[in-house]
Amino acid sequence: MNNFDDSMFEELEEESGSAPSSRPPGNRNFLVAVGLLGVIFLLALVALIAYAVLFLPGQRAARQEQAALINAQNTATAMAATQQAATEFALMTPSVTPLPSPTAVVVFATETPEPEATDTPEVEAILAAEMNARTQTVAALLTQAAAGGATATALPSAGFVDDLGVPGLVGLSLLLIAVIFLVRRLRLSTNS
Repeated sequence: MNNFDDSMFEELEEESGSAPSSRPPGNRNFLVAVGLLGVIFLLALVALIAYAVLFLPGQRAARQEQAALINAQNTATAMAATQQAATEFALMTPSVTPLPSPTAVVVFATETPEPEATDTPEVEAILAAEMNARTQTVAALLTQAAAGGATATALPSAGFVDDLGVPGLVGLSLLLIAVIFLVRRLRLSTNS
């Protein structure tokens, strides 16, 4: 069934005078490849640590500064809109003026009567004070809302890295490297 002659290889080994090597020549290439992958992994790990130490704090501070600036702009806009609405409301509110009392009609009048003083300045002062109090209350509420809810407290959690974290990924990579070595060793031991 098999036409292959194994005796030819035995003769070549006897002529060369050396015993066959216990390590196949492909094993050196495998070790070089694993070593290169290990070096690449370590360089990537050092680069990630350097990025986390050097660049992330600056980016985080810039993001917080930008959020504070946006909050201040939103608060100023809300206060301006509230003041404008209060001014428009005050202008649209009709003033309360009492109706003139009925007077007798004189056909020939010699003097023009002075108009009676109305109490509209007092009513306008009361309305203005009330609107000012409302404006201050709304401005305070808007400031509290802007300070409390506009900043992000956490990044969204989605994906494989968020579930395991960096230590989990390092452990998983070491486990995979160990599996590679064990499978290689098992393969070599069954071939001998």
